[in-house]
Amino acid sequence: MEEQTEILAEKAKSAASRTIFLVDQVMAGTDELARAAAIDEAQEVILALVAAVIAADGATTHQEFTFSALLTKNLRDPLRCRAYLDDYAERWKMIAERTPGFLLAAINYDVRNRTKVCSAILTNLRTLVQYAAVVDGEPADSEVRVAADLLNRVNTLFRQARWSVKWDEDSLPPIHSSRTIARDDFPDREIV
Repeated sequence: MEEQTEILAEKAKSAASRTIFLVDQVMAGTDELARAAAIDEAQEVILALVAAVIAADGATTHQEFTFSALLTKNLRDPLRCRAYLDDYAERWKMIAERTPGFLLAAINYDVRNRTKVCSAILTNLRTLVQYAAVVDGEPADSEVRVAADLLNRVNTLFRQARWSVKWDEDSLPPIHSSRTIARDDFPDREIV
């Protein structure tokens, strides 16, 4: 079981690293301070998300402690690990109330560049949730539901931004027409 936990932690680290890489890519054209702030925010969201999933069912197993310790480095002491989980699970409550700025930046980046970076970030976050939820066996419903609000909210924002059309005033379609529809408008159809 310990080996399985280590494998899941390595896969989770990989998903976290890919997320940070993508955030760095999105912020490439900004100043260093904004870039560093976005990366810090992404790291906080990742840690809080994992902690919230692990803490969601109210019990923390040995595998979950090991997973957290491997994911965060140097948290081998169970008391420090418990404090970390409690702290970041509490932070998640605040994070889940808003859409993090790095995700909004990724949405804007995708719209400007016709890319799918935000989708890739969301995929990585889902992967982290899945690994954290199954590290101790079958996931509890509460563990699976923890990230649903953020992921659904960002998916909705992402879809709205990608599919929005900006019309200039000269090309706006007519809102209504004063012309009534006549039979001649449908020569091949019988109007009843």
